[in-house]
Amino acid sequence: MLSYRHRLSFLVPLMIMAGAQFEFTEIIDRVVAVVNHQIITLSDLEQERKFLEIGFSEPEIVRDRPKKEKQIQFELTEKLIEQNLIRQQIQEFPGLDVSAEEIESQIISIRQRLGSTEKWEQLLKGLHITLEDVKTRVKWQLQAMKFFDYRFRQFVVVDQREIEEYYRDEFLAELRRKGIKDRPPLPEVEEKIREILIEDKLNVLIEDWMKSLRDSAAIEIFN
Repeated sequence: MLSYRHRLSFLVPLMIMAGAQFEFTEIIDRVVAVVNHQIITLSDLEQERKFLEIGFSEPEIVRDRPKKEKQIQFELTEKLIEQNLIRQQIQEFPGLDVSAEEIESQIISIRQRLGSTEKWEQLLKGLHITLEDVKTRVKWQLQAMKFFDYRFRQFVVVDQREIEEYYRDEFLAELRRKGIKDRPPLPEVEEKIREILIEDKLNVLIEDWMKSLRDSAAIEIFN
């Protein structure tokens, strides 16, 4: 199951897919899907594909080079359908503001991973993406993260028993598998384990929520 942060292509961890180059040619635009009367076009898919190159999305789509174009387009379409459904829900939650400082902080993280401002500018130029495009994308992702936290986190409870079980059955077991003899006591890793368990439960809640959204949505896909 995809983490809710990965599902929305969040920026941490950000993965720059070096060497995975796409060919961007002139697009004859057409409708590929309609989600609750909102249109997804072929150019939307190509824009999403470009953001893959920067690292805004699941790397599997990029890494699987032998994958047929039709399958890639299908996966991108599914991704944008989910994004559209989430955007529609976010519109009903006012107050999910994102500051210019938050956006700039994320963009700085991207540039740092590329190593230099020159490489960053070359990447954007090569992909025909503007800085404003990136800012818009970052803003949406930060809004989505805030939406999920606001909408679902309040319903997630992790008790001490669950933390102790995870520490014993998962954390220590993983250290043994890796041959690590230095095993920190529970109090040192308790908060980290709590966050892992919270995200696991969030994943389940959001997966069920997304399924419910799709089941109730009017979605039409055009091959």
